[in-house]
Order: sequence, then C-alpha cells, then structure tokens
Amino acid sequence: MPNALLNPPFIDHAYTRTFNLYRRKLEQLYGRADMAGVMEATEDVPVNLRDIYVPLRVADEDIPKITSSEQVEAIVGNDIASALLQTPYLAISGLPGSGKTTLTHYLAGELSRVERNSANAALGRQVVIPIILRELDFSTINSFETLWQQWRERMATRLEMTLSDDFFNFYLNNQWAVVIFDGFDELSEQINQALMQWINAWIASVGVQTRTSKSRFFCLITARPSGFLSGGEYEQHFHKTYLQPFNQQQIDQYVHNWYGVRYPHDSLTQQAKAKDFIEKLKKYRGLAELKHRPIYLAMLAYVAETYGELPVSRTLAYSKMVDAYVHQMELIKNFNNKKGGIQLPDWHYDDKIRVLETLAFTLHTQADPDNAEQMHILVSRDQLLAMIQNILKTDRMIHIKPAQAEALLGYFVARTGLLIEPQQGYFQFSHLTFQEFLTAKRIYRKLSKRDPIQYLKTELFNKIGQAGWHEVILLYFGIDTLNSGEDHDYVLQRCLQLDNAQHERFLIDLLITTDHTLGTETVLAYLRTLVFLWSTSERSKEPLYWHLAQVVDGHVEHPEYAESVVDYLTACLDQTATLSSLIQSPEDTQGCEELLVDQ
Repeated sequence: MPNALLNPPFIDHAYTRTFNLYRRKLEQLYGRADMAGVMEATEDVPVNLRDIYVPLRVADEDIPKITSSEQVEAIVGNDIASALLQTPYLAISGLPGSGKTTLTHYLAGELSRVERNSANAALGRQVVIPIILRELDFSTINSFETLWQQWRERMATRLEMTLSDDFFNFYLNNQWAVVIFDGFDELSEQINQALMQWINAWIASVGVQTRTSKSRFFCLITARPSGFLSGGEYEQHFHKTYLQPFNQQQIDQYVHNWYGVRYPHDSLTQQAKAKDFIEKLKKYRGLAELKHRPIYLAMLAYVAETYGELPVSRTLAYSKMVDAYVHQMELIKNFNNKKGGIQLPDWHYDDKIRVLETLAFTLHTQADPDNAEQMHILVSRDQLLAMIQNILKTDRMIHIKPAQAEALLGYFVARTGLLIEPQQGYFQFSHLTFQEFLTAKRIYRKLSKRDPIQYLKTELFNKIGQAGWHEVILLYFGIDTLNSGEDHDYVLQRCLQLDNAQHERFLIDLLITTDHTLGTETVLAYLRTLVFLWSTSERSKEPLYWHLAQVVDGHVEHPEYAESVVDYLTACLDQTATLSSLIQSPEDTQGCEELLVDQ
C-alpha cells in the first residue's frame, strides 16, 4: 500500500488558486445531505453529510438477499479508501438503496476538504471529478470528449467558476485525481457499452502503465448489478467489488448520527432514543432484510420518529414506509408551499395508493412467471402513462382525472421516490419489495366477499411455486393479519393436503416468518404434521428438511415461540444435538431423516 500523501507531491503554481477554489466549491455542493424527515418542514435546511454518513464497506462476495443478521456479520470487507489503495480502478456494484450515489457525494465533499479527515488522509486532498451520469444529456454525446465537455460546462455553471481542460489535464497527467462515473445502470445498453469502451481507452491514455508510489489517480464506476453487462468490458481495467449491507457496528453508528442530527442540542434525548431504537431493531428479527440496507434503515428511523414506534414486522414496516413516501414525506418537505416549486393538485391519499397498487399488480402479472430475475419489470414512459390512464379511466373509486396521468407520474417519480427512471425514458418501482407489497395490497383490496376461496385460489394459491409470487403471497397474509386478524386454516390445510414440496416450503415460511395470529401450539401442530408426512413419504425430503432447519434456526419473526419450535424439532431429530448442527445442507439430511422415521 502506498505511503499516505495529503497534498500533491509536485509544483502546481499555475493552478493553485483554481485548485483551492474548485475544492472549496465542490465541498459546498456535495458536502450536504437532504435529511427529509430529520428536520421539520420549517427547518428544511440540509445538514453536513459527514454528520450523518457512515463509511461503507466493499467485498468481492455479493449478498443479493439478506436472510439473517448473522450472514451480514460474517462478511470481511474493506472501506472504500483501503480498497482503492489496493486496486485503483473499482467497479462498484450495489443494490438500490445501498448508498452508491451518496458515496459519490461523500468522496467529492470529503476529499475536497481542507481539514484532515479519514478520506483525504488516505487518498489525499484530491481533484475529484464526480460524473453523475443521469444528469447528462446523452442525445448530444457521441464520444468521451463530448461527454467530458458537457460535464465540464455543466459543473462550471453549477460552481459558478471557470473550469478549463488545461486545469483538469494538469492533475490527471500528474495522476492526482479521483474520477467517479456514477449510475451505469441508468443508461441504455448501447450507451452503457459505448461509454465503457471510451473509459477504458481514456484510462489507458492517462497513464495506467506509469503508476508510481506517489500516484493518486483513482477511478470508480458504480451501478446496480444490472448495470454491469455480460460483455465484461469493465474487466479490462476495473476490479469488480460489491457494496456490503450495514453490519451492527454501522447500524449503531448511523442511528446515533441520525438522532444526533435530529436532536442536536439534547444529548440525553439523542442517547435514549438511539438506544431504544437499536434494541428494538435487534428484537424484531423479521426486519433483518430492511435494517441492513442504508436507505431502509433511514426510513425505519424516520417511521419510528414519525409514528412514535418501530414497526414490529416486515409487513407493517412496508406499510408504514409506503405511507411515509406517499404522504408523510410530502408533509415534512412541504413541497407545494416552497417558492418556485411545481404546484400539483391535492390528490387524496387513498386515490394515490389505489393507483400504485393497481400499477404494481399490472406490472407484476405481466412479468415472465418462469424468470424470477425479470419480475422487477422495466417499462417505457409511454407504456407507463398508458397504464396509469387506463387505471384512472376504469377504477370508479379513483377521483383523479385521466388527463392528469402525466402529472401523477411526475409526482410518483419526483416526490415519492417509489417509481424511478433507471434508464432514460424507462421506469420501474424503486425496489422490487415495494412492487410485491403493493401487488399484495391490491389483491387484498379486491378480495371478493361472495366467493373468497375461489378468488384466493385464482390470485394466490395457484401461483405458489411460480417465480416472483412467493413473497407476494406471504405479504398478502401479513396484510390480512394486520387488517382482520383472522386465521388461515383453509390455506394451511390445503398446503398439507397437496403433498407438494413447493406448497410445503410456502407453509413453513407462512408459519414462521409471516405475521399471523396462530398460537405456539398451532404452529407446532402444523410442523409436527409436516415432519410426520415427510417421514412417511416416498418423495425426496432432503431439501425440505434443509429449508425447515434454515428458516427455524435463523429467520424467526416471532421470537416468543421460536424457542419452542426449535426445541420440538430438535427433540424429533436428536435429544442432544441442535437442529442447525444436524442439518447444514440438503446433502447432510440422511441421518436426520432416519431419526424422524424412527419417531
């Protein structure tokens, strides 16, 4: 690893003034965070990003889906500065909400600061070139040179200063710069590929082969996983790494920062609220998938502060977050009353939710049922507008006029963040989770009172086992529990009667990881029945034993009966061994199966 250099190791008299002015203005531009939900509407002032930001980690292993906190804690990762010092050209892949763009802002601000900090102490007081790709107009870009010119002119306007090619070239040629291309996944495939080729050629031209121990030229590209196309052009110079979810230490740091910003003059309240929030996050294990993602941790903190309590389950958490995005966030940010802001009609909350539910359902049912990777469907602006217009025309309970479809789309994208534009002219839900939750809400809302069993068969039960529907169906039953509290005997018994592995896997997840009103003894009775049926069946049971062990051992959302479930199943298998030690993988279940047969 190179020795730390804080300032450029070369004479730069001709550009010292521009160097200092550029860094100062860049820090002012990117060193702030818009903390909606932290400050009241009357105090809507951005806070210092460094006051809330928690340094991210990267690792060569990806976690596409978080299933337990233990899984996250096991990661061995690097901070970004250490990773760059080891490999100066990084391709950073991160899921939505993992902090890619915030990382770009943080590096631009911290590396530009005069005061010594952990970032510039490692990488130097840099000339940072943050190229946020979605801010560029690619209809006028046909080469790296035209991209560079457009970015430079736009940045000069934003910073209100003169920025010449000679200034940037001087520091690039002396290998004292950090260049960031943020948001590759937001480009069309054709532009994505062309830009990667341009960047590779450009890196070669600025001296990739002439690095020395004093070189401080770094380049990052960021994208969601879908932004790294299969052609592998980025592999010519870049090392691919993955942004990791927050571990417990990072969660603790972020929560304390969040409440520190929220209550800057009341340290006792800061500490008390942060401690209470962290303890509840640990207690509700069903929130593991949410609390480890920076954006969702921020939303959980916001929801807890807004409603006075933390949602105790995934279903309730999604419900509160959607409500926050659609309603509370607008109240906090006071959009319509801001000078110069776009004025939109005061649409009723229920109307907006009904549109989102139907839109999510329409998209989800249009996806390929045999391809889980394509459930998070992407549609063109014209297609999406047509869908919204059709919803407004056909749903008589919605009072928004079809002529307002375009304004409504703009509202969903700009103000709620539930719909995003990852590629120019193409839209999707900001996270598949929201699409799944809103689809489940629509199915619940449309439940027929005349023949509910047939409706559930058509909309839910017959889709168990289809790609993309497992989570929707679990969320449906969570919503049903939150609203009615009724049991689900028909579905539970039907899953047992079919003697089908897919339905039995669903039953395990429904019993153990989903909101319901079933008591401990009822849950145990169904699990005993499953164990008995497997022990007497001729079909392969190994994957089912493994799935049951994994769910019970690590993913219990109801801690009050978790111990009883584990104790019973352990007794079935062996009086002394633990369930997780007996069943480590589908291949390790033969001995367990024999024990169950003996039972």
